[in-house]
Amino acid sequence: MTNYIKGMTHAEYKSHIEEFGSTSNRKSPLSKFSDHFFNAKKRGIAFNINFKDWWDIWQKSGHWHERGQLALNYCMSRKNDTGGYEVGNVSITTNSENCSKGIEWNPHMERGCNTVKPLDEVKGYVSSKRKEGLVYLSAWKRKHLGTFKTAEEARAAYIKARSADYPEAPSC
Repeated sequence: MTNYIKGMTHAEYKSHIEEFGSTSNRKSPLSKFSDHFFNAKKRGIAFNINFKDWWDIWQKSGHWHERGQLALNYCMSRKNDTGGYEVGNVSITTNSENCSKGIEWNPHMERGCNTVKPLDEVKGYVSSKRKEGLVYLSAWKRKHLGTFKTAEEARAAYIKARSADYPEAPSC
């Protein structure tokens, strides 16, 4: 048993291995935890959560089988993309929600600087292949705006939501 699987008794570890397989089974929770641990380490992000707590968070979310890399799949994200992976600072969100956690314009920032990119530099959507074909997903400030059949419809929804929040956002 490696040192980053703290929090599990040997009996719990053996039970988990019997149910899901070891890290050699690339789809097992133990393997995914190991990947998450080493990816965070590569990115220089603290990973102060043990396997037992990590697995409990996933189990309670009910989204373990909906994990993946597409926009509406789920991932474990840090609150406001700050701090390390630790109990109390992580939640299970869609990748779309996680990607929309970037810094947004705040009129109270020093110099009132706009960190929102100019509209001509922003697509305002991501594409996703589905059974029904290619679809476009749009989000603004962690809010899913919808699934659209064309990129133009998705961008229009993004512009409408953004304009409602910041009608006259200055640019730096």
